Amino acid sequence: MTRRVVQANPALARELRIGRPDLPRQYDDGGLVDVNRVPGYVLAASLGLTQQEVANLIAARDKLGNFGGADERATTRSCRRAGLMSSAT
Repeated sequence: MTRRVVQANPALARELRIGRPDLPRQYDDGGLVDVNRVPGYVLAASLGLTQQEVANLIAARDKLGNFGGADERATTRSCRRAGLMSSAT
């Protein structure tokens, strides 16, 4: 259900704080993480990223503006285009 809200109405998803485990909420969003908006410590804790991976991801989102979707492949391609990951990653 929450993924559908994120895809269909991003403004509502932000208002409801879907994917924001760092902010108080009244419901369980199923563990989604908004990689475009959460602080680095949430990326590390929620996604199990190393500090270098967090730094790379934040640099990519700062350079690109936002990632386009929840698809992991899209995030990886975006990081590669931003020069933050090698094509071997």
